[in-house]
Amino acid sequence: MSLNKINSALNLPLVSLVVTNYNYGKYMEDCLTSILHQSYRPIECIIIDDNSSDNSIDIAEKFLKENTNTDISFRIIKRDTNQGQLAGFITGIKESKGVFIGFIDADDFIMPEFINIHLQTHFRTNVAMTSSQQIEFDEYNQVHSLYSVASPQITGQGEGQFTAKEFNNLKAFLDNQIFFEEKINYKVINIDSHKFGGWYWSPTSNVILRKKAIENFIFANNTDHWKYCADKFLFNFAHLIGGSCIIYSPLTAYRRHYNNGFTSGAIAGNVQYFSQKIWEKIDVNNKAVIRDTLALMVLGKNNFINFLGKDAFTRMVKNIIKDLNKEKIGNYTELIEQLLSQNEYEKIMN
Repeated sequence: MSLNKINSALNLPLVSLVVTNYNYGKYMEDCLTSILHQSYRPIECIIIDDNSSDNSIDIAEKFLKENTNTDISFRIIKRDTNQGQLAGFITGIKESKGVFIGFIDADDFIMPEFINIHLQTHFRTNVAMTSSQQIEFDEYNQVHSLYSVASPQITGQGEGQFTAKEFNNLKAFLDNQIFFEEKINYKVINIDSHKFGGWYWSPTSNVILRKKAIENFIFANNTDHWKYCADKFLFNFAHLIGGSCIIYSPLTAYRRHYNNGFTSGAIAGNVQYFSQKIWEKIDVNNKAVIRDTLALMVLGKNNFINFLGKDAFTRMVKNIIKDLNKEKIGNYTELIEQLLSQNEYEKIMN
């Protein structure tokens, strides 16, 4: 087959961007505009409103009416009750059609090459998720940091590098045409080098995931526990399934403001400070991540085995608990016994 026929036969994959919103009408237009200006196509955008009491829906609907000529498919899902971040993730997975998916907080926005560079990294590394760095700015759009301390920092060890290419069409990619000269550094990490339950990535809006890797995440049912900071739960799950990759370029703008559920106020130095109000509401320790990952695997056991195979499923369970001592493993006995045979469980405990 000639290169021209290959160009015409191959298509770039659909990317689904799921905008999760609760009372961020003030910032909604900036977020949606940044999606509209992505250099990559094809894209669909699903806006999930979590029963906002402000003008978020009005802002979103007005934006969609003013941008009917775009080639991006926009739609809005309105919730009747406030269900939180994890519920939004699950709805996004169920409703999206893309090969790749990203969840964007409505108070953030993404750079024009966000999808472009994430997908080029995915194609080179075959990981389940990629996470880029972020800049930080405030509610008045004033920049506070170009390389946020909330993002992984480059170490110079074990990274790869590529020159970003234009993705406006497939031919440009296949012909190796250069869009700009910025070198993109990245590093692949896996469950052996970065154990399950940790935090190695930037927050929600900085990530693109392979949807196939997280399809079974819909079995997560502890949505009340993960109304906040559900990215730690989701990202550890994806990392467990297929590894992850850090992109050492700031591709997202993370907004710090006093209604932000996690980080608020101005940057005070190169130490990350968090809003006290959020720590009073959340439990993001490793125990919660381990417990709820094992629980969703119990609920979706047959789906997991069909997807992974029995041996890989067993390894996955072992990878979740491999760094725990016997006493801590005992905290999850009831769940583990539903996932492993008696013989497999006894081997772990011995």
